[in-house]
Amino acid sequence: GQIIHPALVHAAHLHGCTLPHPAVAPIPQESSFHLQSLLELIDTPFPNDPVGYIQSCCLAALHLLNGQDISLGRDCLLKANGVVQKFGLHLVAPAVTPPREITAPLLALDAADELRDALCQLVYIDRACGLLFQLPTLLSHQFTQELGNFLVSFLLPW
Repeated sequence: GQIIHPALVHAAHLHGCTLPHPAVAPIPQESSFHLQSLLELIDTPFPNDPVGYIQSCCLAALHLLNGQDISLGRDCLLKANGVVQKFGLHLVAPAVTPPREITAPLLALDAADELRDALCQLVYIDRACGLLFQLPTLLSHQFTQELGNFLVSFLLPW
């Protein structure tokens, strides 16, 4: 809990509970425990870790939307969006895109890269939810514009 927020640990356990494993039968009580713990932890934003909070909300939303609890899943996205607005976070492309090895795992290079990753995940889940369930986006028009600018920055100069 000192490096990774406990909510992310519960999210990892929750997703682990949902993965099929031939040698282990699923334990519904364990899944319920981790979901409830995760939801309780994201009830209040993490004052010192907005990125971890956004990530936790996104993982909770994915689980809930996959389980067809659309209302609660979208509520998690709204909570993440609230933190984005509260902290004035923006999806901004790096000034210089550092080269990456093609075979290297796509890990965040620094805190700014991790923030971009979390914001992209939030936008992706929001848009996927909108398309799948025919619902409007929960995020501001600013995100659409920033996402467009972000994507163009990776396409230029070709």
